[in-house]
Amino acid sequence: MGIPINGTSEIFLKQLKEKGFTQISQFESSYKLYGKFANEIVEISVLASPRTNTVCKVIVYFPDKDNWKDLRKDYFAKKNLYRNKYLLTNEYEFFSSPYDDGDGYEMIAVKREKCNFCSFYSTEGGHIYIEICDKLCVKVNYEDDINMKVAKSELESNAFDDI
Repeated sequence: MGIPINGTSEIFLKQLKEKGFTQISQFESSYKLYGKFANEIVEISVLASPRTNTVCKVIVYFPDKDNWKDLRKDYFAKKNLYRNKYLLTNEYEFFSSPYDDGDGYEMIAVKREKCNFCSFYSTEGGHIYIEICDKLCVKVNYEDDINMKVAKSELESNAFDDI
């Protein structure tokens, strides 16, 4: 959406709200919003570091699907869409035992986190990965490499302070 994953959560959330998103919840430095992205109504989670409140990760949850055929189709459509804009660096698509694609139990496998469909993309300063998640939807994760290090350092520091 043209919003860089950096700066404080206040600035980032303001920019999302200007694009039509509505904040639906907040817990500490995690925010959930609802709005339109890539022509679909989605839920977005914005994660920030605990001390400096620097945005480090954005997760987009696309609408859930009722059946494997639609979920699989949605995953591959989004994978191809991102491949047209970003460099695909790694991918894997398989089910963990005892499940297989075509066995009729794919949605149960998804719910049980036995569906491993994921594609990784390289971007300037970070990366994106698309996956089928246990919420029966396609999930897209945007991460800024530097800000993820900041968040990790701040979390470790908070834990150290607690002990």
